[in-house]
Amino acid sequence: MTSFPEESTLLNPDTYLNHLSPSDGRQFEIGRNFTLVTLGMTICDILIYLPEDWRILRQNPFQCVVLCFVFSRLLALGYVLIGVLERTMPFENPYLPSMASSFFGLFALYCSTFLFLRRLHAVFSDSRKVRWSFSAFWIIFAALGFMGPFGFRPTFIPGTHYYRGSDIKPYMGLGGILLMTAMATILIPLTVFIANISEHLLMTLIMAIVPFEASMACRTYRNLPLCQLLDPEATLDGTHSPCTMTDIHSGAVNSNLPPGSLNNC
Repeated sequence: MTSFPEESTLLNPDTYLNHLSPSDGRQFEIGRNFTLVTLGMTICDILIYLPEDWRILRQNPFQCVVLCFVFSRLLALGYVLIGVLERTMPFENPYLPSMASSFFGLFALYCSTFLFLRRLHAVFSDSRKVRWSFSAFWIIFAALGFMGPFGFRPTFIPGTHYYRGSDIKPYMGLGGILLMTAMATILIPLTVFIANISEHLLMTLIMAIVPFEASMACRTYRNLPLCQLLDPEATLDGTHSPCTMTDIHSGAVNSNLPPGSLNNC
């Protein structure tokens, strides 16, 4: 009868996945792959519009709106990139990348939502009450947003320095609920309060919202200036303007925006 040694000699490398259950390991791999796809899509979104964006930057002075247009996607790219690094390599000081990622995402949201706010000011240029109301909502959100980096506490795979997820405090959804200038951000508090989403996938889903919102915000800003650049004779005074937009407040179609309502800050 063959006898076996008490300790097996088979190689069993101590990887981070060995510290997770099969279901948790599967969710971790899905979340990591999703962040990699999000990173690729964010880079492609920046590169595909690079010629048009460069033309816009050359024709416009560096005002608040232009700066937000530039940094919204760059900050979103940094946010996603740090998230990818967290999920693919260990960190000796795990709280540092988590804090940096939170601030990158926060300022990316600030830039994106400011573009949406200026777009709303252009659409509702004839209603001061509406513009002041949404501006107040944005200021409240910006103030509450600073709770974000301190409302996420990273958790890690036991026995390793690999990022696993984040414990999110319930009050983190308050800022998103008050944000009325960009409806895409409402997905963040809704995601936070869904209890069925595991911590592996929770931050992964939130991570995809930030570059998506930055892309849509830049698109709203790009449409009008790019139309003017493609047609040098286009103006905003109605004399020769194919760059017309729909006034969603009054229901009028082809209502021209007032001069400087979107570009000026």
